[in-house]
Amino acid sequence: MLKSKGTVKLTAAKCCAYVLGALLCAALLAGCAPAASSPAENGAAAEETGLTGTWTESFFGSGYVFNSDGTGEDTFWELSFTYTADGSILTITYDSDTYGVVSYEYSIDGDTLTMKRIAEGEETSEFEYTRSE
Repeated sequence: MLKSKGTVKLTAAKCCAYVLGALLCAALLAGCAPAASSPAENGAAAEETGLTGTWTESFFGSGYVFNSDGTGEDTFWELSFTYTADGSILTITYDSDTYGVVSYEYSIDGDTLTMKRIAEGEETSEFEYTRSE
């Protein structure tokens, strides 16, 4: 037969202290999580960048659709994406893991969008698109 060496006596005050401590820790950890934001809240607003609309290149007739809410579509690959623009840097995050995140240096002159892919250690080309809407 086993004998008990002692008993632990928890009073109501100790129980409340443990529960409140656990709740406080949970609240502090929840406060460390980053706030959710929409794609349009990251970087400049789409209207400010001038990107909103449909842009088409002449060779394949494909291009990009940039919506005002920070979403869009690559019409060549038929892939959806989110985007942000910060200064002259456009970052496209594809919904497909195959293409992931791609950054471009971009400029708009009237109805012409010029994009040059930023890829470390790679030679990249410039692409021109014409606003079609």
